[in-house]
Amino acid sequence: MKADDTDGSHAKEDEVPVLAGPEDTGSAASVEFAPDAEESASSKDGPVWKIKCSQLGEHYGFRRCHINYICIATVKACFGAAFLGTGPYLQQAIMNDYKAHGVDSVSVSAVTIAVAVGGMLGVIVGGGLADRYGRRSCSLISCVFLALGNLLHLAIPEGQLGFTLLVSLRCVLGIFYGGLLAVSNVYIVELFCDDYRGMAMCLSSAGWSFGEFLAVKVLEGHQGWSWRFSMSLTPLPLSILACIGSFILPESPRWLLITGRQRQAQKDLDRVFASKPVFGHAFVGKAPHVLPPPGWQQGVQMSTAEALSQLFHRSVRRSTVTATLLYMAISGTLNATWIYGPAIVRKALHAKDDLELFAISDLMSAAACVAGVSLIETVGRRRLMMFTSFVKIVCFLLLLRPNNDLGSVQCLWIISSFSTSILWSSYHLYVTEIYPTVVRGVGVSFSCAFGRIASIVAPPLMGMALKYGDIGGAVAFAASGCGIIFFLAISIQRDTSRQQLPDTIIADEKEDKEN
Repeated sequence: MKADDTDGSHAKEDEVPVLAGPEDTGSAASVEFAPDAEESASSKDGPVWKIKCSQLGEHYGFRRCHINYICIATVKACFGAAFLGTGPYLQQAIMNDYKAHGVDSVSVSAVTIAVAVGGMLGVIVGGGLADRYGRRSCSLISCVFLALGNLLHLAIPEGQLGFTLLVSLRCVLGIFYGGLLAVSNVYIVELFCDDYRGMAMCLSSAGWSFGEFLAVKVLEGHQGWSWRFSMSLTPLPLSILACIGSFILPESPRWLLITGRQRQAQKDLDRVFASKPVFGHAFVGKAPHVLPPPGWQQGVQMSTAEALSQLFHRSVRRSTVTATLLYMAISGTLNATWIYGPAIVRKALHAKDDLELFAISDLMSAAACVAGVSLIETVGRRRLMMFTSFVKIVCFLLLLRPNNDLGSVQCLWIISSFSTSILWSSYHLYVTEIYPTVVRGVGVSFSCAFGRIASIVAPPLMGMALKYGDIGGAVAFAASGCGIIFFLAISIQRDTSRQQLPDTIIADEKEDKEN
C-alpha cells in the first residue's frame, strides 16, 4: 500500500458516521459524525473513517446503485437461461432432423449435455481468471463470446456432420456459459450488504426462470421456425442487453482491495457510498478507507494450483467437500429432470408436450425467487435446502399415483418447479459465501466443475431409466437424488446467513481461533 493511502488524514478506526435514510440529502462535505465518536480528521474531499475489509458488508446498506446491479444481474441470468432453455424443447425437432443418421431419444440429449461438458471447463477457467483478472472482465468476455457464438447455430448443415458440428458448437459455447456462471453470483455476494445478499441473489435468480419462460413463449409463438433459427434468435435481444450491462458494471471493490488495487477500489467505493439508500439507513458521502486483512500481502496473487490447494486448508476443507457433493447432487438431479421434464409429463398425461405447463412453471419459479427474499435470511440457507428438497421428493413420488389427472400432474410439477428455484438460490448463495475472497472464484468453480460432471452423467442415466423403466424409473431416479440433497444439507456445519464474508484463509483462521 502506498504512503498516500495510509497517511494521517484518516480518522480512527472506531469513528462512526451518522447514517442517512432515503429522505436525507446529506453530501460528503456535510455528513457529520456521531456525537460519541472522537473528533474526525478530514481531507479536502470530506470526512473519512477506517474500517476492516470484512466490515464492508456492514456499511454498504441497500442503495440506488444496488438496484442497477440487480437489474443487470437479472438480465445476464435471463440471457443464460434463454441460451440454455431452448435445448430440451427443441430436442424432438433436432431428433426428427437427424433421425435418418442414427440420432434417437437418448443420443439427442448430447445437444444439451454438451453445454455442461463445455461448462465444466468454463467454470474452472472462468473462476481462475476471475480471481486473477477481475470479476467484471471475466463476465464481459463470457457474455460477448457467448452472444456472438450463439448465432453460429444458423450455419449448422444437414447430415451426420451437421449433428456433430451442433454438439461441438454447444460444447464450445458451454465454456463461455460456464465462465458466466462462475462469476455472476460471486459479484453479487461481494457487492451487497450482509443483510441483503440473500435478497439480491433471489431477485437476480428470478432472471433464470424468467429467461426460460421467455424462451418457451418464443418457441410457442414461432413454431414455424426451424430449430436453427429458434436457438440463434431466441436469446439475441437479451444477449445485447447483457453485454451492455456487463460493460457498465464496476469491478468488485473487495477483489480490488485483496489484489492491491487500493486507488481503484476507493474510487469505485466512492461511487457506491455516494448513492443514497433506498430503504433503511446508510452513510452517504466519501467511502471509508478500507484496511487490508491482517497478515495478507496485497497484490500477491496465487496461481490457480495454489488457490486449489488452499481450498483444502483445515479451516475450509469440510465446507469445500460438502459444497462440492451438494453441487453434484443438485446439478445432476435437477439437470436430468429439466432435460427429461417434457418427456416425464408427456408419459404421465399420455399426451403431447404441454408447453403452456412449462411456461407457467417458469413463471412460478420466478415468483419463488421473489418469495425467497423474505425467507432466505430469516430461515437460512441450510433449512431452505432441506425443506425444498423434501418437497420435491414428495412431488415426484406423487407423480407415480395411477389415478393422476391433468390438474394434479400440473399442480405437482408447478410446486416442484417452485421448490427448485428456492433450492438453487439457497445453494448458490451458500457456496459463494463460504469461500474467502482471495479464492472465491476458484472455490465456486471447483464445486461447480464437479456439479457439471454430475449434470453430464445424470441425464443419460435418467434417459435409460425412462426408456426401460418408463415413468416409474425416471421418477425414482429424481426422488433418490433429492434424498441425497436432503441429507447433505443436514450435514452443513454452519449457516452463512447474515455472516461477514471471509477475505483470506489467514484472516479466517485467526477469527476461528478467536471464537
